[in-house]
Amino acid sequence: MFLHVESRAAGSAKLVAFTEDTVVPPENLADYIVEFRALLDSMHVPYGMFGHVDTGLMHVRPGLDLTTDEDRRKLLKISDEVVKLVKKYGGQMWGEHGRGYRSCYGEVFFKELYSKAQEVKAAFDPKNILNPGKICVPYGSKDQLVNIDSPMRGDLDRAIPKLVRERFEGALNCNGNGQCFSYQKSALMCPSYRYSKDHIKSPKGYSALMREWLRLMTEQNFNPLTEEIEEYTRGISPALWFKRAYNTVFCRKDFNKEYLQHIRTCLACKSCKTQCPAHVNAADLNSRFLSMYYGRYLRPMMDLIVLNAEKVLPYAAAMPKLTNALIENKFNAFIMKKVFGMVDLPLLSQTALRDACRQNGIPYLSVKNAKLAKPDVVLVADPFTAAYETEGLVSFARLIRRLGYSVAILRPYVNGKLMVIRGDRRRFVRYAAKQAARMQILQSAGITLVGFDPALTICYRDEYRQMLGSFHCDFNVLLPEEWLEIALRNEKLINKFEEFKGRISDLLRTPTYTGEWYLFCHCSENALVPRAVQMWQHILLKFGLTLIPVPVACCGMAGLFGHMVENQQETYAVYERNWKPEIQKRVFERCLVTGFSCRSQVLRMEHKHAQHPVYVLERLLSEAKF
Repeated sequence: MFLHVESRAAGSAKLVAFTEDTVVPPENLADYIVEFRALLDSMHVPYGMFGHVDTGLMHVRPGLDLTTDEDRRKLLKISDEVVKLVKKYGGQMWGEHGRGYRSCYGEVFFKELYSKAQEVKAAFDPKNILNPGKICVPYGSKDQLVNIDSPMRGDLDRAIPKLVRERFEGALNCNGNGQCFSYQKSALMCPSYRYSKDHIKSPKGYSALMREWLRLMTEQNFNPLTEEIEEYTRGISPALWFKRAYNTVFCRKDFNKEYLQHIRTCLACKSCKTQCPAHVNAADLNSRFLSMYYGRYLRPMMDLIVLNAEKVLPYAAAMPKLTNALIENKFNAFIMKKVFGMVDLPLLSQTALRDACRQNGIPYLSVKNAKLAKPDVVLVADPFTAAYETEGLVSFARLIRRLGYSVAILRPYVNGKLMVIRGDRRRFVRYAAKQAARMQILQSAGITLVGFDPALTICYRDEYRQMLGSFHCDFNVLLPEEWLEIALRNEKLINKFEEFKGRISDLLRTPTYTGEWYLFCHCSENALVPRAVQMWQHILLKFGLTLIPVPVACCGMAGLFGHMVENQQETYAVYERNWKPEIQKRVFERCLVTGFSCRSQVLRMEHKHAQHPVYVLERLLSEAKF
């Protein structure tokens, strides 16, 4: 049996695991809980309390702000009082896990065994090297056990100004539970840790890095809040450029550069944002650091391409054959690798989006013209999707039209996601504000906005709202599955399905459609839109197709990450571990992949083009003449 009682921690208080794993005889548990709660309530301490009723085991986490002297004193008092309480009810302080920093209470509960434990310690570790100060010290040693009031993380955190701690609470919120240290292939969190097996290269590690960085920068009279404001307001000047160049060349042992080396393995998949119990958003922490880092140092040559890609791509996409020829040219590939640090750039779609829309009779509109035309649905195209996913956008538009809705594709405007990833947050805010205004104009006209690529579509509800504020983001760009789920509830559409039921059923019995299909969902989509997989299953089932979700984590591409030279070993290793076995044991044509970066990774690794679910649905209705 499991018991869960919760009292929320608020503000800067964190649920601290220092009274965990107390256990009393089950018959005493009810009275023990009543007194435990009374103790915490009398001290006005919020808490989380859960446990196993059948064994009398309780996990209790009082909410304290250990950067304050008052809560530090409360921790000591609670610790001592809980020891008395456990002793009163004939229990033990350690029901599941080790003693750690509560070893000073060991002799209270193990009077006869404690000296024996000391003798064992003296025999095998006489110099007190292994876990010094924990469990016990060698018999006869003058060494001391670690005390409850020994230096804590809060003592380091209090060196950081309170306002800075509040603005960087994402880093301070990590409670060290270590759920990011998962080796399961299907676990969304954290591909960087599973690859590196280095605790620093995890959400927990990134949080610790940020806290220590904030402390060290405080010692140097550096205010990150002021620096962030300046990053949004200051322009580029020759003096600033020379200052950055000087720091880049001569600050060789700067701890900022050490920090940068540690976060290079982060794929910015953002799975930790929902999978971490403390909701540590490592991608955002790292983006904020990069923003300030590149305020002090020069950016790599790669960023000249990356940060301007969405401005350049529309021109490149207008001449896809020429652009692809340049991408495939061996000399250009060599320059991209050696100078810009990028490899395996994907080829553009063979037909420009404007031409593809004209060929298929799909309106290709600016915001102004879309507002005047007022189609039921506008597909929001960004320069990346327009350049690389022309076929996908057109196929989705045809599907929407076959379902009885008028549709137009929006002329590509800058989305800005890569700017956030590379820490150019000032430029992102500038472009995002313009794009948000466009989206609000269309939504206020009663037009439904739908995206295609999950990573770029989710950006509108995640980074946009986070950095612009909800007031400036009073719009919603739906994912394909979100729109399809809503559209398929339309009564007219349901009746139309009944009308074409015979034709669709005949097609479903053909080898092309019979049998199971397999869904490989984009990791950010899976993490930030928990119902995404379920929605795709329900949608395909409406069309008579059986969809089996494949529980895989990140594919290792993560947009820009997989194209960076320095990440090649990691991107290959992550794919080999997570996706390759699952792809290769299934019929490839039945594997449906929702993310463009995932399909790019599959193409690079398997040399085959994976399908989006939309392609299958549009083809089915086309053949049924729906």
